[in-house]
Amino acid sequence: VRELIGETALEVLARQTGGEVFSPTQLEELDPIFARVTEQLRTQYVLGFYSTNEARDGAFRRLTVRVKREGVIARARGITRRGDRRGRSVGGGTMREYIDAFLDHLKYERNVSEHTLRNYRIDLLQFYDYLAPVTAAGHRRSVDVRQIDHITIREFLASLYAKQKKKTSIARKLATLRSFFKYLCREQVLELNPASLVATPRLERKLPKFLSVEEVFRFLELPDTDTVLGKRDRAILELLYATGMRVSELVNLNLDDVDFKNRSIRVRGKGRKERIVPFGRKAQEALEAYLGVRGQLLLQASEE
Repeated sequence: VRELIGETALEVLARQTGGEVFSPTQLEELDPIFARVTEQLRTQYVLGFYSTNEARDGAFRRLTVRVKREGVIARARGITRRGDRRGRSVGGGTMREYIDAFLDHLKYERNVSEHTLRNYRIDLLQFYDYLAPVTAAGHRRSVDVRQIDHITIREFLASLYAKQKKKTSIARKLATLRSFFKYLCREQVLELNPASLVATPRLERKLPKFLSVEEVFRFLELPDTDTVLGKRDRAILELLYATGMRVSELVNLNLDDVDFKNRSIRVRGKGRKERIVPFGRKAQEALEAYLGVRGQLLLQASEE
């Protein structure tokens, strides 16, 4: 009944939006469907495809379809496991496939930043290299994720301690493994999260370093506002000081995000979440002064 309701809802939505409903029964039917879908999409999407009970035959399949407008690419990633339908399934994917699937989950479903995604990738591949280092011949032994327990993870952390890695880095890598194995538990690849049995290293608490009020004012006045670049730099510093936004958030601002009348800015933060941040008169004056000469910088950039 749930499947019929879902199909009916999709058909109604398709009629309302002028779209189409595709119901592939075999993997071979997906390629022509991808070709048709990519002709119309202008952004990125994730599609979870679950085969029907009649076609499953004890196997569970999940396909993630990634569509990107840059040269338009459609890709399907499949993880197949065989077992009963109550979740006691046997992992059928390789360690690298599980890592790639988890990274896709972070990027397309949780919308993490590129910086965060890069850190996750580095940590997981480092753990993978520890479990199965590449031989001189360029080969790597297969890794069964079901055989990874908390002892294995502790040994991995011990190897990091032996390399004089900082406790903060080790704690981050452990957090990455916890998220990775939690994802595998959610996908019914594992029943228990082995990383949850490993204690987080005790971190040192340090008092934060900060500037005094006088130092901040001297810092804000450093740019020479008689020059074009000085006006730009003053606007950057005043906005950072007034709003507390990250540098990565500031460089991604658009003019449409700034509301001069109400002195507020729409900021896109981590996870593509938006927030409205107010700013003061000084920041507004610096920003307006920069916008008055911004065209000169654009002209110089186009000539270079």
